[in-house]
Amino acid sequence: MRAFPPLTRRGVRNAAGLALLGLLALGALLLLAREVGRQSIQAVVTAAMQRAAGATAATEQFALRALDEARMTHMLAQRWVDSAAPQASPGRDDIQRMIQFLLLRSGLHLSYAILFDAAGDVAWASIPTDNGNVADRAYFQFHRDEGGAEWVGTAITGRASGQVVIPFTARLTTPEGAFAGVAYAPMNARALSMALETLVSRPGDVVAVIRSQGDIIARSADADRLVGRPLLAQAALHAFGDRDSATFRDISPVTGHDVVVSFRRLPSINLIAFSSIDIAQEVAASNRLLRWAVGAAIAAWGVLLGIGMSVRMALLHRGRMTEVAARQAGRDEIERLVAGLPAIIFVRTVDHAGDGVQLYRNGDAVVVSGWPAGTFPHGTAWSYYAAPGTDFRRLARKALEEGRATMDWQLRQPDGGYAWMRSNVRRLSIDAGGNGVIVGYILNVTAEREAAAQAVASARLASLGEMGAGLAHELKQPLTGIMLAAGNAQAVLRRGDTEKGLARVQRIIDLAQRGGQIIDHLRRFARGEERGATAVPTRLAESIGHALRLVQGSLEDARVSVETDLPDPAVEVLALPIGLEQVLVNLIGNARDAMADRPPDLDRTLTIGAAAEPGGSVRITVTDTGGGIPPEILPRLFEPFVTTKGPDRGTGLGLSVSRGLLKAMEGSIQAANVEGGARFTIILPAA
Repeated sequence: MRAFPPLTRRGVRNAAGLALLGLLALGALLLLAREVGRQSIQAVVTAAMQRAAGATAATEQFALRALDEARMTHMLAQRWVDSAAPQASPGRDDIQRMIQFLLLRSGLHLSYAILFDAAGDVAWASIPTDNGNVADRAYFQFHRDEGGAEWVGTAITGRASGQVVIPFTARLTTPEGAFAGVAYAPMNARALSMALETLVSRPGDVVAVIRSQGDIIARSADADRLVGRPLLAQAALHAFGDRDSATFRDISPVTGHDVVVSFRRLPSINLIAFSSIDIAQEVAASNRLLRWAVGAAIAAWGVLLGIGMSVRMALLHRGRMTEVAARQAGRDEIERLVAGLPAIIFVRTVDHAGDGVQLYRNGDAVVVSGWPAGTFPHGTAWSYYAAPGTDFRRLARKALEEGRATMDWQLRQPDGGYAWMRSNVRRLSIDAGGNGVIVGYILNVTAEREAAAQAVASARLASLGEMGAGLAHELKQPLTGIMLAAGNAQAVLRRGDTEKGLARVQRIIDLAQRGGQIIDHLRRFARGEERGATAVPTRLAESIGHALRLVQGSLEDARVSVETDLPDPAVEVLALPIGLEQVLVNLIGNARDAMADRPPDLDRTLTIGAAAEPGGSVRITVTDTGGGIPPEILPRLFEPFVTTKGPDRGTGLGLSVSRGLLKAMEGSIQAANVEGGARFTIILPAA
């Protein structure tokens, strides 16, 4: 057996140096692996927070719709009380018929209505009832002694209907403002719970409406078993405190799963909208990814260390031929490791027209492409499976000219659908004739784009929630007008005055059309763009007008005046129409909130302008007089969860999502402070 030469001092130093380099490499690989796992979990939590905020906002709107129906009953009950005055019109019989009609047409099935007088006795009921005196009931004392306007009680089984109902009561007053009794209009708990089920699209997610005291009145899952029972412990209610909204990560007390929960307090009433997004599976997948990354890092370190030691021993003891063999073995091992990466790495020669020859390609084609092994033999171009219109030559030319380029494109799948790929390319060299060599990699970004689309949809749903009060005001006006016109039409037709009756019917038709237009635009805004939609010529004036109509009610409530300085209405930009409206609604809403907090004697003006820019683009500006953005926040304004609002208002995701939407339209957005306020500038390509 051949003996190895003895170790020298120089050999010891070289071995120590190699060991130190190996440890440093291991540390770097482990840090990289942990960062991959951390970012994966953070992405899961961020997407869940966006879904939770959107689901809670939508739940709030369902609850407000149910309350509006009950409040319409209470309004008619107050008119019933007022009709006792000699000059009052119409009479009590007409009002009672209106209440019966409203109960019959109720979208969420109001069960019945009872009016109690100031002593607690039944003054009128929509159905036969044996209710006795209710002066000792908590809700009656709340309205009589504490002066409370509205109250939602815990879910009970109604004696009149035999169904689980949610008592909703309101204070009735005399024309002088004194206590006149209580209007009692319970809502059907099961009907509201069934409506909430439509908001849940994934197993494990839950939305609910809860009283501020902690008990459930409606829930999207297990409603028959859980309605009326406490969902929030006193500790959780105490942590929620006086805040209007909160979104955070927690452990579900029901399932023990990792969840993201969101609360939103309804204005002026003891109700809370709640949602719980189950992220247990996503977090488990992220943890598996972390374990895989750590294992891969250790394996790669071991391979690299083994290769280094093999090369070192070859240099010392095996001679030149052994060294060459070890290097080849190292290259083979690295090729094996690269072949297992979830990315395709390639090197190509490219001429000035974008054509070229592939020099190298490796990576896990099965994971990236979604096709079975052997579909893409070494050297076979993927362009045959790309969606029609994919321009790889343009990507290569841009990389040669600018040094780097990125393109998202679609790859056909075995089932006939398409997966999203992202090619990142950099220039390695270029000669005087414009020919060169490029290197790049291809990633499957389907999950990333779906998460981004979900974030945009959640942000749009949250925007609808923020608009809820104003939209309810816009819809309540025509609804109230329809109710009054219907009552008047009934009265005049009973007297035989056909001409006035037809005029009232035409008024009902006009008001119904107005409400229908508002609902149609809301439905289009909530639906959003079709999947994979591309930018199209969009009239700028129409997009701005649609956005202003969506928030008109809240602007009026905040006493904000609007000024516009727009070019010819025919000016068009390349944009996603609903995406552009979502960006404008978010900017206008932020400006409204900033100005609403200002003292009433200061100017509250929102200015929207647009102008053509050199180079074939259009500049859109949204300027407010809200006092400006704090300088310490301005550089980070478009980062997720960064907000200038208080901790109980907003999620801090609107501007981040807006920037992503504009980037998809090949546009940009910037923010700056101007005298008296802030200005957001959007740049979009002209059509």
